[in-house]
Amino acid sequence: MKKTVTMEWTKSTKGTQVYSCNDTDTPVSLIYIKRNALPDKAPVNITLTIEYDETE
Repeated sequence: MKKTVTMEWTKSTKGTQVYSCNDTDTPVSLIYIKRNALPDKAPVNITLTIEYDETE
């Protein structure tokens, strides 16, 4: 199974960029990403993809 979430830049903290998604049915509503993992100028939007096996 694969789920994709578009997230919007919310704020900066000392060492992270914060992105959020306000959709009520989103699997991820907030994510903190370390600054060194992104370009110097943080993107306005990012796409987060979650993949997992549906086996039991």
